[in-house]
Amino acid sequence: LFTLFVLGIEVIGGLVANSLALLSDAAHMFMDTFSLCLSWFALKISDRPSTQTKTYGYHRVEIFVALLNGILLILLSLVILCEAFQRFIHPEEIKTRIVIIVAIVGLLTNLVILYFLKNPATHMHDLNLKSAFYHVLGDSLASVGVIIGGIIMINTGWYVLDAIIGASIGILLIFGAKSIVSDSLHILLEGVPKGISIQEVERELMASAHRIIAF
Repeated sequence: LFTLFVLGIEVIGGLVANSLALLSDAAHMFMDTFSLCLSWFALKISDRPSTQTKTYGYHRVEIFVALLNGILLILLSLVILCEAFQRFIHPEEIKTRIVIIVAIVGLLTNLVILYFLKNPATHMHDLNLKSAFYHVLGDSLASVGVIIGGIIMINTGWYVLDAIIGASIGILLIFGAKSIVSDSLHILLEGVPKGISIQEVERELMASAHRIIAF
């Protein structure tokens, strides 16, 4: 609901201010709304008990949704980079004061969302929550970039700065998405859990086998 609120504010603000940056961020918010809905759905599904045919339950749904969110982040980052390139070639004058006000509202709202999502004990070990966290973090960074860029553009009229900030945010999002996609694929492909040493497991098994034979 918070994300939908920011989405509506940014669409209206982007149209009034003739700001492609705000409209692009609104598209970002739309994707985040979709991703957060997927994350919520995955959490609900994963709570369902196991059955005779699904003896491990539905916990892998969270990993699958995390993978989907990571892919969406990468695609969204590429869109941001393309938009930044277009604005770099053809910078347009915008109503920067409106842009700054809307960006501040968006930033404050995203900080509220991050407060609820950021739980050090869980979200860094839950790929589903981690992917949702990165989505909202990307929005917060975008808002900060728009605010800083708006302040500079008011004083200098250097509108190409909007494209530079947008490209920087897109690159940061790609790095965050890469980690989510990599971890998700590793789990779905039954990779060795992090922190587990195959050599140590082999030594323990061999030691147990020798003890059994000796017994």
